[in-house]
Parts: sequence; C-alpha cells; structure tokens
Amino acid sequence: MRKTETPATRPTVDLPENRHRWASNDEVEKPRVILRGPNILEDDLSAYLKIPNKRYLPQIAAYGLAGLTLACILIYIFLR
Repeated sequence: MRKTETPATRPTVDLPENRHRWASNDEVEKPRVILRGPNILEDDLSAYLKIPNKRYLPQIAAYGLAGLTLACILIYIFLR
C-alpha cells in the first residue's frame, strides 16, 4: 500500500525566480522543418490536381451504397 505524504514529510522544491514569466517567441527555438500538415507548398496547386479521383472516392462509395440499398428495397417490394 502506498504511503500518503503530508506537507511536513514532503521534501520542499525550490522553483526558479522567473517561474511566473512565460517565454517570448524570440527565446524559443523554432523548428527548421514543418512536420505537420501536407508536404506541399500552398502555392503549388498542381499536386492537388494530379490525383482528383481520390478526393471523390468517399462520395462515389456513399452514392453506390445508397443506390444499392434503394435497388434492393424496390426489388423486394415489387417481387413480394
């Protein structure tokens, strides 16, 4: 079982003097390479135009499933 520490038995921690001051943007080292997001430049639209079929694939699949479901329902109604 874990011992509970009381404030009297807990060791004290000395904090630095500037603990209330946040670092400014000039003090923080900025990454040289952006690792998030798309790996193309915003001005280069040719990369987006090379693969237009992959963008519409979810919509095509959704319409296909909806059409198949509707066709099955209509066939069931008319053959009953």
